[in-house]
Amino acid sequence: MAAHVDLVRDTLTRLERLPKVTTSLWVTEIDAVTQEWASSTQWPLRQQPDGDLGVRMHTILSQLLDEGASSVCLIGTDCPLIDAAYVEAACSAISEVDVVIGPAEDGGYGLIGLKSPAPELFSQMPWGESGVAALTLERAVQARLSVAQLPTIWDVDTPADWARYVNWKRR
Repeated sequence: MAAHVDLVRDTLTRLERLPKVTTSLWVTEIDAVTQEWASSTQWPLRQQPDGDLGVRMHTILSQLLDEGASSVCLIGTDCPLIDAAYVEAACSAISEVDVVIGPAEDGGYGLIGLKSPAPELFSQMPWGESGVAALTLERAVQARLSVAQLPTIWDVDTPADWARYVNWKRR
């Protein structure tokens, strides 16, 4: 839990200078810690829906698009290289394409953005396995969606990743 809290706080710090982007903080549980995060960023705190990762991501994206967003990007808080510049690059890319993805070294992704709901990108996905980003891209092509890929990032999933993160923070 302490590692997760550290990763989220670090992400919020890296993103505090996002200009012209409406943000919200989607959490699995609203408690004192998550309320402190929302208070420190002034971002609305919202409860993630139930379901697997794909159901949650698709539901959040669809809900925000239904609420009037012209595009939506979701980011993981376990990706130290996602900063304001990375998100700005995603926002710029999504203005030109249907899908933007920030692939991760382990075969997943740490950012996905869409202009319209695309349930086929999230259903029956082998979450946590190394081929998620490639399968997402394959499904986007099959759905005739244009795609932009951002530079590859890394995320924190294992003790070795945590050690990498700790060393990265020291620089």
